[in-house]
Amino acid sequence: MARQRRPDAQAGEGGALNARRGNTDGPGQPTPRAEASEGYPPQALFRRGVEARRRWAVALACALSALLLTVSFAPFDCWVLAYVALVPWTMALGGARGRWAVLWATAAGALFWAGNLYWLWWITLVGYFAMVPYLTAYWLVAALVVRAAYRRNWPMWLTLPVVWTALEYARAHIISGFPWFFLAHSQYARTGLIQIADVTGQYGVSFFVAMVNGAIVDLLTYPLLRRRSARPARPSGHVLGGVVASAVVAGGLIGYGQWRLGQHVTQEGPVIGIVQQAYPITLHGRDCPEEEILEAHSGASAAFLGAGCDLVLWPEAMLPTGLNEEFLALDEQLLTPEGQEMLRQTRQMAGRVVRLSEQLGCPLLAGGVTLHRN
Repeated sequence: MARQRRPDAQAGEGGALNARRGNTDGPGQPTPRAEASEGYPPQALFRRGVEARRRWAVALACALSALLLTVSFAPFDCWVLAYVALVPWTMALGGARGRWAVLWATAAGALFWAGNLYWLWWITLVGYFAMVPYLTAYWLVAALVVRAAYRRNWPMWLTLPVVWTALEYARAHIISGFPWFFLAHSQYARTGLIQIADVTGQYGVSFFVAMVNGAIVDLLTYPLLRRRSARPARPSGHVLGGVVASAVVAGGLIGYGQWRLGQHVTQEGPVIGIVQQAYPITLHGRDCPEEEILEAHSGASAAFLGAGCDLVLWPEAMLPTGLNEEFLALDEQLLTPEGQEMLRQTRQMAGRVVRLSEQLGCPLLAGGVTLHRN
């Protein structure tokens, strides 16, 4: 069986050697193939930007976004991570097959909400298992829209903040609203940055955080090198626009914040004394005796004696149970011996609260559990 010779092969040993050296066009004239291999990176490596195309990479990228977004909120307060938290999630949507990418992007939302709604476990398991899929649906909508925009080469620095902020607004109003875990909430301690909220509300801050995420995505997904060139590529219009827009908006927010914080807009008003002690509220009662809680708040309120307060505030449910007039006015004969003892103790504690208010010279606003005759 005859062998088929390659078209570019030359007869003879010298011809083959000459072809390997790239001198088929004569001495000192390298062929285009030789030029591409001497000092130039392979085009396939740099024609595209950073992408997550393998399934395991997509899954990890989406899970990473859920983690970064979680630790950007309290109590972790890693606020700076909010500016990159959506980057892996967005890039995963553009670098893999559609169904797989959308599936994992939605799963990241389920993971985020399942972890961050932990406090519903001991309040209502039914509510927990209903809220997680409901809130995850917003991530599904975001994934579908962002992926469609991504595949059409729309600028992410504009698409991502519009989509994410619009869904935050919808989530805050649909079914009575769930306005928690907005991107803006991760920036609560950045007072110089969030002053714009007096104009745009929290949505303006969320828009800016998402814009920075989108600009980073545009930078990472833009081709690193031009075709057949080792020089860095010049950023396209929307990539450069995203960087410039994010920088301008950041400067505007900081400048506006400094201006607002530098204003003296206070005026004479009521003097409020606030008492805050560390006694958690649970659905199963308190871990500490009511007398101890009352004593702690009364002692802290003594600091306001002679301060001229117009009102003193205590946290909710810090008063002893049964300080309402209906229970205090009950006839002891209507109660069991245990109920009579409880009524006498409650009346004593009510008297202490009244005397404290008289000593402060102002009303005391506090909350407590009331008791009513059945």
